[in-house]
Amino acid sequence: MIISLMAIGVVLSLISNAIEFLMAIGWQLWIAAACLVLAIVFLVDRFRPNERRTSKQNPSNLPGDPEAPSATVRSSHNQPPSPAKQPVTEAAIATVVKPAAAPAGNRMPGRWLGPGETVELAGVRIEGGMIYVGNVALSAGLANEPSRINPALDVSTEAVALHSDISGFGADYGAMSPTERKAYLLWLAGGRSDPNAPAELVLLYFMGLERRLLVDCRHDDDAKLDAIFIMAELQRLTAVYGHHHMISNAVGNLRDYLNCVSFIQGGAPLTLPTHQVSRGQLPLSLGVTLRELLKHPRPLPAEWACFWGVAIAQPRAAARSPALFKSAFTKRYSQMCGQGIAVTAPSAFVDFRYQPTSFALGLEYCEPVKLTVPQPKACEQMQVQLKAVVDAAMQDIDRYSRYVAKNACSEAALEAQLLLPQWLQDPALQSSLRQLQQVVAQGQLMITWEDLLSRLHASGNLVKGERGLLADLLAAYQIATEPHLGLCSKALVSPDLLVLYPRQADDQPEAVQEVELSLVEIGLDLACIVLHSDIQHQDSRKAYLLSYVDKLISVTPAQRHRLIARLTLSFTRPPALAPLRKLVAPLSANSKQATAKLLTDMASAGDGISAATVRMLEKLYPMLDQDLQQLYSGLHSPSRASYQPPMPGEASPVPAAGFSLDTERIAALQRESQSVAALLATVFVDESPLPADSGAGVDQSTSDATQEKSEHTGMCGLDPEHSHLLRQLITKPEWTRAEGLVLAAQIGLMLDGALEMINDSMLDLFDELLIDGDDPIQINQDLLEQLPS
Repeated sequence: MIISLMAIGVVLSLISNAIEFLMAIGWQLWIAAACLVLAIVFLVDRFRPNERRTSKQNPSNLPGDPEAPSATVRSSHNQPPSPAKQPVTEAAIATVVKPAAAPAGNRMPGRWLGPGETVELAGVRIEGGMIYVGNVALSAGLANEPSRINPALDVSTEAVALHSDISGFGADYGAMSPTERKAYLLWLAGGRSDPNAPAELVLLYFMGLERRLLVDCRHDDDAKLDAIFIMAELQRLTAVYGHHHMISNAVGNLRDYLNCVSFIQGGAPLTLPTHQVSRGQLPLSLGVTLRELLKHPRPLPAEWACFWGVAIAQPRAAARSPALFKSAFTKRYSQMCGQGIAVTAPSAFVDFRYQPTSFALGLEYCEPVKLTVPQPKACEQMQVQLKAVVDAAMQDIDRYSRYVAKNACSEAALEAQLLLPQWLQDPALQSSLRQLQQVVAQGQLMITWEDLLSRLHASGNLVKGERGLLADLLAAYQIATEPHLGLCSKALVSPDLLVLYPRQADDQPEAVQEVELSLVEIGLDLACIVLHSDIQHQDSRKAYLLSYVDKLISVTPAQRHRLIARLTLSFTRPPALAPLRKLVAPLSANSKQATAKLLTDMASAGDGISAATVRMLEKLYPMLDQDLQQLYSGLHSPSRASYQPPMPGEASPVPAAGFSLDTERIAALQRESQSVAALLATVFVDESPLPADSGAGVDQSTSDATQEKSEHTGMCGLDPEHSHLLRQLITKPEWTRAEGLVLAAQIGLMLDGALEMINDSMLDLFDELLIDGDDPIQINQDLLEQLPS
């Protein structure tokens, strides 16, 4: 340092002498000045040796870029040990990540932020890395990267809604508006997992991952280490944004391409793609599978057949319920194709190329995959077979799929599950039914309608058609119900009771419509009304009715079980009298007389007859068109208590011991038994019309009843109340449920039951529903033209 100062002093002295000399000679002044400047520059340069050395050792600060900030510290996994010295695992890589924050300036060299790194851009702190940042061109021979975040570009300082509409920036950060850039940075900082984020933001992020895998991995060892994290990130994006077709296709195609390349090179096993390919497209992974099946002949596996079938037909049900469709397809594939579709020669060569999502990536970065696959004609024959299997699977789940798409109920709700074949129904429902089957196998089970629906995971009440499907499902588990759910006309409400009992082999729904059984049901219902009129003598009368049913020989075992279940239900809650009036009215006179005898015999069973029982019989006898004197004489008959009215084909019972035989009485009873047996076959059928010349002798009461019935017949065979509601509903095409409830309440009807009764009437008359929907309630305008005015 001292030597340098002495040298400077000598130089300055020489320069001073030179100037004095030049002033004397004049024209050489400019030459001396130039030499002085060169000397000063040389000395200054000699004074900065350390600064030059530092600049050479730190190439990250580019020449001519004095404003470049300090770069983010790279994660230590970017300098991994040699694989031969120390094996690198995903867990080991994750443990050496050392994130560091570095606010971005106006200029930053373009680079990749590895997993675990953090950067702050425009006041937004972004953790996790796996993005490109900087405003200087990237290396690797690909300068233009649309996902690179340029910190020099404007970013909005205002609050930005992440779900705001994106105007369409062509998948390029540089083409985004300041507001859109702010939204993108916020999405990155928020964990990149908002399922409602615009697809453009997710695709822009995906392009950076795509470049890292396809371009940087060619020459960068750090990129190969990052690939583990990027593949896991692609899987996460599929889970979060799989519902979006564009994102699912972009991510799925890249994963499929990389998986196939790895498999061909002897790496990881081939996995089934998780995304839905375009119609008619032969996916790369499927091509690789077909190549393997040609090399090692065996049938096409069911899972790959399902994937190919969906690619061919693109059924909507497969998109709505992929797991359920796969189950249906697998079963139908086994049934229709046996071991599977054979993949045979001849074959053809096909070049598969991956089409990048990023416009900046050319095909030169995606090596083509050459495969040997079946010729197009052979593929067409296989596709025809697959299409048939797809159609069969669609029939299994189509109604279910459309119902779930239209209604807000859960896919596991009973209403939806009833539309599926039993073998496709939800395991939770099948488990509940098996538990119920085990309980009912031990004997009868009385249960409320609400409790039954709760056990079977229903989301609400069931309409008539759904109750019929439930009856069929319960029958498959050997469970029968009383009342029969498929034949019950009235809508069930929560407190209503049902009796579940073991189903017999001959238990068919149509059996309960037989004439003899219908008469017995009416008689038992009326008898239970009489039974509930006197609490003291119920036990003996219950035993009488059970014995009565047990001794019937004109019914099948299944019908006998149904009658006992009906009695069990009626013993708990007496039947309503009003509906029975309508059922008794069309009976013939002799049928009414036989029913009245059953009531009298049941009342006579036990120790005595209370006044309440007599009053109830006095109320029922006129309804049966019977004289009260017959009631009184029957109650006082000494043999009445032991007499049980015979059914068709039954022999008259022998009187109990202790009574003397009256041969005339026995003969009369036999004649009555024969007449009852003949009349039971005509229940619910009007009696034969009288000859024309006997019209004057028609009973006046029958004429009055007919006239009264015609006066009360309303629109489309409905009663006045339901007719009034129908006329109100057809005045406009649509009603809200609240409006419908008000209309029904004004008339004194329950809305759901009334609508169901109206629709039943329409089905009987026109084979078409008039009312559809729950809220709003829609009126079928096409059917209105057929309704009577």
